[in-house]
Amino acid sequence: MKKKILMLCLTVIFAVIATFFIIELMPGDPVDVLAREMVSTQGVPYEEAYKRAVMQLNYDPNIPLTERILDFGQGIIKGELGQSLKFKTDVKDIVISALPWTLLVTGISTILAFTVGISIGMFTAWKRSKKLNLLLDTSASVLGAIPEYIVGFFLILIFAVNLKMLPSKGAYSTMVDIGFNMGFVVDVAKHAILPILAFFIVSVVNWIVNMRATAVGILGEDYIQYARARGISKRKIVFKYVGRNAMLPMITSLASTFGLLVGGSPLIENLFSYPGVGYYLNNATANRDITLMQGMFFVIIITVILCNFLVELLYGFVDPRLRRKGRS
Repeated sequence: MKKKILMLCLTVIFAVIATFFIIELMPGDPVDVLAREMVSTQGVPYEEAYKRAVMQLNYDPNIPLTERILDFGQGIIKGELGQSLKFKTDVKDIVISALPWTLLVTGISTILAFTVGISIGMFTAWKRSKKLNLLLDTSASVLGAIPEYIVGFFLILIFAVNLKMLPSKGAYSTMVDIGFNMGFVVDVAKHAILPILAFFIVSVVNWIVNMRATAVGILGEDYIQYARARGISKRKIVFKYVGRNAMLPMITSLASTFGLLVGGSPLIENLFSYPGVGYYLNNATANRDITLMQGMFFVIIITVILCNFLVELLYGFVDPRLRRKGRS
């Protein structure tokens, strides 16, 4: 366990350093952009405009990278992620406000897609129906070729524009009282339905296909044939023998998928103007908001690594063989 925690910490440090340098080396200088804007709008010399831009953004790109990464690391230790260049707000506060919305949408959609996907995948593997397999393969090919934001666009067109059943933008209406009351909860649920559907439709077919492939492989094992020969019920074979063994690789995929989805989908969240991590990450990238990008990527890195670490712990409960190996 100590080795795992040490590797976890080293992975976080390496990922944060690598991400920091990648973001810093991206083309585009926010100070230069703002300085040129001041030159064109205010008519001041470029040198003076550049100094004003540095003071206004509280960011100086001329400071050496090593010094900036040390400041960033010290900020992380203190629980500070700097100030957003665009929103003029602490990145920590933006993360705290955005993360619950992303967790709401991605958490529900991932759990739904995972549950529905593994259930249908196990059913199609057991039935071995050519029609079902053809339908599944066709659906996977079609949905796999359609970008997720196109799915979101069609959902808005159908349910928000034509049917006028659901709202298309935001996390809640401006006219509701914010707080833990029924009106606010219902309004938040209505605004979350379309983003959840967009994530669900894009990902559910992949879960079905992966679960079917894994379950088909397990159904060909000798112990499954032996269980059938002994007259064990189909229900017990499917859930106890096939389901438990097929779930192991699915759990690994679930952790990776959920960790990455915490970053939200910038395209979907931006399409729905949903104020999650992906929405702010998209804004930060478009406006070259370096401090906000660093903070958002830091949260994504931590989430992905922690999810994979939790899966390793969960494996021991799902597969008793791993527990026995750990004791030996």
